Amino acid sequence: MGSPAQEPNSSEKYLSGENDTEEETIEGEEDGSVPSEESTYSGPESKQKAADEQFCSSCGEIIKREASICPNCGVSQGGNANNNPGLAAILSGAGFVVPIAAGAGQIYNENVGKGVAFCLIQAIHIMVVVFLWWTIIPLLTYPAVQAYATYDAYKGAQ
Repeated sequence: MGSPAQEPNSSEKYLSGENDTEEETIEGEEDGSVPSEESTYSGPESKQKAADEQFCSSCGEIIKREASICPNCGVSQGGNANNNPGLAAILSGAGFVVPIAAGAGQIYNENVGKGVAFCLIQAIHIMVVVFLWWTIIPLLTYPAVQAYATYDAYKGAQ
């Protein structure tokens, strides 16, 4: 009379490749392999949005196109859809004549910090020209900074 065959324990089953419980298998492909990154990615490309919606620039959630701040993550969506790029450029361009207006386009675009910085930089340029009239550097950098301020205001309103 022989003894009954012993059942292998769970570690022996694992080492031999036997797997009789479903909870030990990895969900994914039919053969139990791990799904590829492409099949598990659920980024903005896989979400459906309506015509009046857009994706948040930070978290990728679908939000209303008019939203300036994402209700999910709280990040500002940047672009000012209601601002006129031409008007922003004209406002900053006025800084060529009136230096204190150098950042007016940025302020119009609700980027007050950058607007104030452009105004201060151009005011400093004028003071350097007045008090250090013999130096040519501010005469070269003033139009360069002003051209950039105008370009930045235009692009910021788009």
